[in-house]
Amino acid sequence: MTTPTSSMRRVVLAAMVGTTIEWYDYFLYGTAAATVFNKLFFPGFSPTAGTLASLSTFAVGFPRPSPPTTPNRGASRRSISCGRSARSSSGTSATGSAARPR
Repeated sequence: MTTPTSSMRRVVLAAMVGTTIEWYDYFLYGTAAATVFNKLFFPGFSPTAGTLASLSTFAVGFPRPSPPTTPNRGASRRSISCGRSARSSSGTSATGSAARPR
């Protein structure tokens, strides 16, 4: 079964728009963290310490959560396959093959 090209274009466009909005949001927050948040949220700190503290709040929210490497026996496959690394796909395939009757 092949996917029609029009629906594939629609998926690619939607993914591109979503990624662009997400990265623009990170750009705006990073700019605000570097220029505004140190004075707004950390007024008692020195300018350098306030900037480092505001950028650390940006750094904490930036990385994506890592997927579990060892799936729980009671976990659903959807919660296991939400990761983006090769570890999560191997865990999902191992769980899927173990759950299938032979």
